[in-house]
Amino acid sequence: MRDRLENQRSQAESLRSETETLDREIAILVEDYDQARYFLERAQADEGRAEERVNAASEALEAVEEQLMQRLPAVYKHGSLQPLELLTGSSTLRQLVDRVRYLGNVLEGDRHHLSEARRLRQALERELAELERERERRAVIAGELEKSRKAVEAQLDKRAELLASVESDILRLVEEERVREEELARKAAEEAAKRRAEEQARRAAEEKARLAAEEEAQRQTDASTTREASGSSGDREAVVAPAGNPNQGSTPATEGKRMAPKESPEEKPPSPSSPPAASSRGGRIVEVAHRYLGVPYVWAGASPSGFDCSGLTQYVLAKVSVDVPHSSRLQFMLGTPVSREHLLPGDLVFFGDPVHHVGIFAGGEQFIHAPYTGEVVRYSPFTRSDFVGARRF
Repeated sequence: MRDRLENQRSQAESLRSETETLDREIAILVEDYDQARYFLERAQADEGRAEERVNAASEALEAVEEQLMQRLPAVYKHGSLQPLELLTGSSTLRQLVDRVRYLGNVLEGDRHHLSEARRLRQALERELAELERERERRAVIAGELEKSRKAVEAQLDKRAELLASVESDILRLVEEERVREEELARKAAEEAAKRRAEEQARRAAEEKARLAAEEEAQRQTDASTTREASGSSGDREAVVAPAGNPNQGSTPATEGKRMAPKESPEEKPPSPSSPPAASSRGGRIVEVAHRYLGVPYVWAGASPSGFDCSGLTQYVLAKVSVDVPHSSRLQFMLGTPVSREHLLPGDLVFFGDPVHHVGIFAGGEQFIHAPYTGEVVRYSPFTRSDFVGARRF
């Protein structure tokens, strides 16, 4: 039974270790996804702006083409540049050549504008095609990260189920062991009671035999002489009189008493019931974050319906007019670096290598964060060993 219990406990410890590893892997995947989605949104915005420029270039090209198509009939039908007038209205060959050259320059200028408009539109179309490919690439990356996250979460769910089963077995085995030990203790107590009863019976029989022997000897002594009987009677009283305990009742009432050591109350990290006063931007950051305690952790969440770690910090900082991306790694690249010994409430604290978790320092060796799937926004002791730095905004 004990070996089986130890094996189950060893298995549970191994599963807990695997669960912690999977939790960390998911945290990294979440931040990879948040960062990929940030760049995907930027690519989509760039693509949108490029599409607007392509549309504008297309409109400009259409305007140049329309202008050219309108100029050709006008040049042909009207003004001093009609072909017949070129021949009859020119007094010299030089004048005719100059007029033809002028007409050619006008038409060449139109063709140049048309060529430039076409070149610009083609360049913008190439840029748009490149941005479309970049957006598609970013979308594929985000999709692959989400698939990876789901696969890891599936593993985590299996580990959690197995761990719950093992822990249930441990509780059952512990209960069985407790019952078995109680049964053994009961049997041991019964055996001890039986032995005590037998010993008491033996002593009672011996005492009875001793008293009977003394009575027989006394009767024989009484039959000897009356005087000896009187003396013997006194002696018998001295012999059979129960001896009192001379020390009984003489021990002071306080003898043997010991003062039990006073148990110190269990030390627990403080859990603030209210945020510090909002006397600065940092204080306001903590005050805002405090409002969302209890909000569930949600993958890629960035609203009061659910947060992940960087979604919480992004949302809270936006409430104090600070714009940061939805990514702990990108947030770690912004703000003013702060050392651990100079932390103030409202500073963002970052964890992991690569960075994959962020929270809001609240003072008193506490920070507010959205921990992981299945948890809620809460205070935690600022004791993580993977702290890598802090930023102030």
